[in-house]
Amino acid sequence: MELRAVQQKLGITTLYVTHDQEEALEVADRILITNCGRIEQSGTLEEVFHNPASEFVMRFLGEVNVFHNRIPQTEGKAERRKQKTLPQNKFK
Repeated sequence: MELRAVQQKLGITTLYVTHDQEEALEVADRILITNCGRIEQSGTLEEVFHNPASEFVMRFLGEVNVFHNRIPQTEGKAERRKQKTLPQNKFK
């Protein structure tokens, strides 16, 4: 019997720790992503996937493109920003 089926049958909450992203996405209602012992983001799969809190989370979720650019400000100073594009939608 799969872990997910056991959880649902018994109506229990389970904390499942894995380094395997596919396992986490198959089993979880909510996920928590850590980096070097620090919480990067937690939430539902859809929340984390569609609104990654950091570049680390984006890269953990899949291949992404990050474009570095400079946006001129009115005071003549340039501000460095990152633009992100998300991986293909896994949650349709």
